[in-house]
Amino acid sequence: MPDSIAAGRGFANVFKLGYLSQDWGYLLTTGTRILVIMRPPIPSTIQTAMKLMTFNSKENEKEAVISTEPPVDIKAEQQKRTAVLELLYTKMIRQPISPAMNARELETELGMEKASLDVTVWYLKERTMIRTGDNGRFLITADGIDRFESQRS
Repeated sequence: MPDSIAAGRGFANVFKLGYLSQDWGYLLTTGTRILVIMRPPIPSTIQTAMKLMTFNSKENEKEAVISTEPPVDIKAEQQKRTAVLELLYTKMIRQPISPAMNARELETELGMEKASLDVTVWYLKERTMIRTGDNGRFLITADGIDRFESQRS
């Protein structure tokens, strides 16, 4: 069935979707179009990927335009925020005389690039969980301490 659909609609590639002996359906592609033909039940990972697509429904077929951007991993973003709070909290408790960290220290400790931390730092500042000191270094606030401790208890 997929080969005939592919040939009839000008699709260049046909990929079988499945894992081991499971057969979930087919993915047909050209340079600009993707056609997904799925057999129920559709695995949750495929359902998540399909939610990123915009569809023109036709019976069992879904023509899709897929975003080229990877999906945002909400759990990973939450973990980054918690990690920043943990670093600043630990620094505050262990070195109360100099509790601040600069962006480079955060990047090094977390093993991330600056661009990856920009949104995290922005969010924590907006929620008043961290603040920037006079020297441009980041400090955890009382709200940040409360939030971190409530997450850990």
